[in-house]
Formats: sequence, structure tokens, C-alpha cells
Amino acid sequence: MSIFTGQILLSLNLLAAMVWTGGLVAIATSTLAARETLPAADQVGFFRSLGRRWALVSGLALALFAVTGIGLAGAPGDWSSTERAVAALTLAVALLTLLGVRNARAVQRLRARSLTPGEGPGTELDGARRTAHLLRGLIALATLAAVLVATL
Repeated sequence: MSIFTGQILLSLNLLAAMVWTGGLVAIATSTLAARETLPAADQVGFFRSLGRRWALVSGLALALFAVTGIGLAGAPGDWSSTERAVAALTLAVALLTLLGVRNARAVQRLRARSLTPGEGPGTELDGARRTAHLLRGLIALATLAAVLVATL
């Protein structure tokens, strides 16, 4: 790989990592702000719209991060133990993110249902929200671990 190609891959890799990480912080911040300022009925539409946009942007960023990371690391058979660990952590982030998207959709359905008179998912919604918090924490930890291992 030429130095120019390596620099482009590294730049794209870092940009994707920044978008991904910044997205995690933005989601956490906007979730808190929306819950404090928006009526429950408006939160459903807001989070549905935010989730769709974030899924597109973050999905592309995570895919770009993985592809450029593989390009920087070279052929999988030549990977060091550090590169294998980063690849495994990146895969874990991707899988946790898919679980998070699935959970977010469930939370949205439960939240919308809770707004219907006579309907009240109550503890089911509380459990889905706790799962969402856990998944966000695990995604953040796996992302941090991947960055720390990559910089060793």
C-alpha cells in the first residue's frame, strides 16, 4: 500500500470513528433533552425520526470504520493479536448496535402504545428502557475498548 493510500484510509478511519463516537454522545444528550422538554406524545415522533437518521449515519460510519480498518490492517491472515482484538471488538460493537436498534424499535412501539387510553405497557416499557441503557453502555464500553486496544 502506498503512503498516500495509507493516509487516505487512516483519515477516513479516524473520521468514521469520530462520527460514530460523536453520534453516541449526541444520542445520549438529545435523549435527555427530549425527555425533559417534549411532551410524551411528541417524544414518540422525535425519537422515531432521530433513530432513523442516526441509524443511517452511524451505520455508514461503522461500516466505513470496519472497511478502512481492514484496509489498514492488511490481509486477515497477517493480522497481529492486537488487530484481531480490534476486529473482534468492532464486530461486538456492530452486533450490540443491531441489538440496540431492535430494542429502540420495541421501546418506540411500547411508548406509542402507552399513549393510547386504556393501554399501558408499564413494566414492559420500563424493562425495555433499562435494556436500552445497558446496551448503550455496552456499546460505549466496546467502542472505548477497541480504541484503547488499537492504540497499544
